[in-house]
Amino acid sequence: MHGDIVDCVEIKKQLAFDHPLLKNHSLQMKPNFKVSMQRSTPSSSLVLTPSQLLPESMRCPKGTVPIKRIKEEDLAMEKFSPSFGTAFTTANSSIIIDSSDGLTSVPQYASLVSLTNNEGASGNINVWNPEVATDQLSAAFVDVASDDGSLTNYISAGWADLNTKNWWLFYGDEQVGYWPKELFSTLTNGAQRAGWGGEISSPETEAAPAMGSGHFPEEGQSKASMIYGLTLYGAKGVPKKTDMQLALTKPDCYKAIDAGDSGGAFGYYMFFGGPPNCKL
Repeated sequence: MHGDIVDCVEIKKQLAFDHPLLKNHSLQMKPNFKVSMQRSTPSSSLVLTPSQLLPESMRCPKGTVPIKRIKEEDLAMEKFSPSFGTAFTTANSSIIIDSSDGLTSVPQYASLVSLTNNEGASGNINVWNPEVATDQLSAAFVDVASDDGSLTNYISAGWADLNTKNWWLFYGDEQVGYWPKELFSTLTNGAQRAGWGGEISSPETEAAPAMGSGHFPEEGQSKASMIYGLTLYGAKGVPKKTDMQLALTKPDCYKAIDAGDSGGAFGYYMFFGGPPNCKL
């Protein structure tokens, strides 16, 4: 599918267990909690189930998991993330952050951040298909993060199992897998913040790709990229507007807007994005 090769690997022999920190890890087959993401879906939205996303010919037998073979471009993109080189404070409602850090390929992002302790976050992402080169990235994300001095742990995204300290990933109401607690140092008791938005990365010598739909968030629904139904778990559900901040690395190129809580099908939502060819 899309030129990728997927192997069916026995669940207890998947490559994650080769990590030295997971030498004595006990496999957890299901979380100690339930996630319910039942909410109204805007009539213009199409929501696919996991079985619709993966062709029947690519599904794996019971007891095995599908593992995508890693290619060179996957490794090149691995270091770019929405939290790369960032720091958050509660002093301002909007913060601008330098994320270049001397990198040849520069990550940029535009996001909305909730500075609230939580056990997970979710949102419904309005998906677009921006044109990118093989050494570029354009994506949308939901993430959670915690800091300890200069050390930051983050994942995109998950729910904390407070019994095992593992972080679970769900697609809708269906469990996909989890990040083992042994991989984290600052996320063992939940997260300090959550974020929703878009990111791009591109070599400085190339024309930068579009973020999201390629439209600025001010253009609103049907043109700009949107994440709706923003939710925090282990907190108060719908984020508080007073706890929100915009986090922008290149505000003249890529922007985000806090649209607030509509009280309707969208719930709490935000817009983000920007056109291609921005000078990074």
